[in-house]
Amino acid sequence: MFLGPGLLALGACSKSESVIPGASEMGSAPDRPHVIILSIDTLRADHLGAYGYERDTSPNLDLFAKTSVLFERCFSTAPWTLVSHMSLLTGLYPGQHRVVSDKNALSPDNPTLAERFQEAGYQTASFHVPGWIDERYGFSRGFDVEKTHGNAYDARANLKQYMDQRDDDRPMFVFVHLFDVHSAPMGEKDKLIYRPPAEYRTLYHPDPEGLFEPGDAYAMWYDNVKPSAEQREALVALYDGGIRFVDQMVGQWLSDWRREGWLDDAVVVITSDHGETLAQRGGIVRAHGGLYNDGLHIPLMVRLPGAGRAGERIARPVNQVDVAPTLQRLAGIDVEEFLPGVDLLSGAEQDPDHVMEARWGHDYAFVQWPMKVVQSVEEKRPQFVADLQADAAELAVLDREVDPGAHNAALQRLRAEFEAQIAALPLPDRVAGRASDELSQAERQRLDELGYADETGEAPVPVELPEDSQESGD
Repeated sequence: MFLGPGLLALGACSKSESVIPGASEMGSAPDRPHVIILSIDTLRADHLGAYGYERDTSPNLDLFAKTSVLFERCFSTAPWTLVSHMSLLTGLYPGQHRVVSDKNALSPDNPTLAERFQEAGYQTASFHVPGWIDERYGFSRGFDVEKTHGNAYDARANLKQYMDQRDDDRPMFVFVHLFDVHSAPMGEKDKLIYRPPAEYRTLYHPDPEGLFEPGDAYAMWYDNVKPSAEQREALVALYDGGIRFVDQMVGQWLSDWRREGWLDDAVVVITSDHGETLAQRGGIVRAHGGLYNDGLHIPLMVRLPGAGRAGERIARPVNQVDVAPTLQRLAGIDVEEFLPGVDLLSGAEQDPDHVMEARWGHDYAFVQWPMKVVQSVEEKRPQFVADLQADAAELAVLDREVDPGAHNAALQRLRAEFEAQIAALPLPDRVAGRASDELSQAERQRLDELGYADETGEAPVPVELPEDSQESGD
């Protein structure tokens, strides 16, 4: 593969032994589609026009949806960047990849999606915001090129450099992670939780900053100080301003790619890792939506080469673990039998008894459409049974008293059915994880400022560690 001096400077090569069936026979056929995954961190599906939002936050993404296959009910595996992105980029549920805390990393025996594409002859690149998407957890594996950025402006510059210097004779697999919709770092004197570029802060509210005092961001996020109705309206307006900014940037990228003539030879996926609560659950701001649909219902749009199946909308429930096998099939790469997901575009209907799982620390959510059951081990966190067909926003559960008997019966049934699904998959030894490297004090402080103090303190699940490891996993 040709890598000019400038491209070599973008990142280091990372490659592991192939565990991909059939990869060695595939060669590097140039006629296979390019594949791009764009993950917009903390983007709620229901704040996009394509998903029914009334505010004009996403004109470019809405146009993209009209040229794509849109999945109306896609669920994340966690309301946390680390866990959710590991599911997206491996095709595994949290209990399989085991990266459920900052103490855990992906087992060398579990291939990443980038490794699968790299072994199949693709040139691979990752452009992401530093933090949870980090080499210490296994995210670097399989990427020829890596480059971090601070915002969407920097990401565009890095992408352009890569596109200008990549090998035109080989297909590419590119992962792009944007953080501009996410809450900003919150120090003790900061006023705003969301801080889009200045010109986007007043798009949907005349003076959102005037409603907050220094220290409000920290107090609302960490001390559970509830915003007033006016402040909540301003919070939503600022969040939506961030969406509009990212929408504008993505629209420019799509125009660039179309002008350069290779977009119609590409599969482009636009999705997110989790949503955001926006203080609509009893006024609590933190936790990125938790296990409510605020946190788990994410957008998923797949644009096929030549805009095939443009405008198709699929209502059946799907999961982000389905993305990996779908992209492998589109690229002609064999799909491992131990992956729990299905090809989203095969046309086959999902088993009506199929169960999906999400995790948040030690809490769980199980979805067997239309039933959703949430189990919490912490007294202050919600525990409920919801009918998502009748109550997609889960508003009724706020006022409904939980029936412990009915809740526990439903929970035990769905948990058993989910575990049976996973147990039926071959190669169960691949679930073993490993200990990750420790976060530095500066890294932990930055993640805490971004609202992840709870997550960095979560206890890890038990994992099988190398004999020479000094980590206890506790």
